[in-house]
Amino acid sequence: MRFIVFRHAAYEGLGSIADWLAAHNHTWFYVNLYEKVKPPPAMALNYDGCILMGGPQSVNRSDLYPEIRETLRTAERYLKLNKPLLGICLGAQAIAKAAGAEIKPSVFEFGFLQVQTLPHRLTTSLPEKIDVFQWHGENFALPAGASQLFSGAAVENQGFILGKALALQFHLELNEGTYQAWQQVITARGETKLLENLPPQAEAYAKLSVQRENLFRLLDGWSQLFAN
Repeated sequence: MRFIVFRHAAYEGLGSIADWLAAHNHTWFYVNLYEKVKPPPAMALNYDGCILMGGPQSVNRSDLYPEIRETLRTAERYLKLNKPLLGICLGAQAIAKAAGAEIKPSVFEFGFLQVQTLPHRLTTSLPEKIDVFQWHGENFALPAGASQLFSGAAVENQGFILGKALALQFHLELNEGTYQAWQQVITARGETKLLENLPPQAEAYAKLSVQRENLFRLLDGWSQLFAN
């Protein structure tokens, strides 16, 4: 399958999702919206699936961020066609908004936190609770017809499935490279106090390894929705 991937920031790449795509012989093409790059024409017809990555923008401020208008249009198109659609953090919020749900400010979550896995055929291979990496200050309501997959103590809605659209508020895709890049971004912004919430490097890398395993399990379940 061919996937098109929207990036909203240079430091928000596929991470471990790229490993999963490659392991299943899927290909992907990046559209760097933060560089004002336009998606190719007839995108939804020429690409089997779409992945919407995270970013610092708000899906409620398409007036400030023209790239958000493109993301919302694309999410709406893939939802309407019921084609594979994956959203991470900002991308998940874009899916929810395109499906008619509200996006509101939430408790700010940063670092490794735990979410509860809810019963669903997509989550049967996952533990009851998993550690995930969070970095967000907004959150989605569940769209009509969606099934909730994950919940959190401070922020209730952490993931859902709607048709073939999988939305995750957290960052299971984070690998060692992107983890280091994010720390550099935070340091450059002068927000080093955030880094105090992070565990020692060896512990963090161990958590990222488990995240990768859980990501593969989840995406394997997701792919069963469009395998045939």
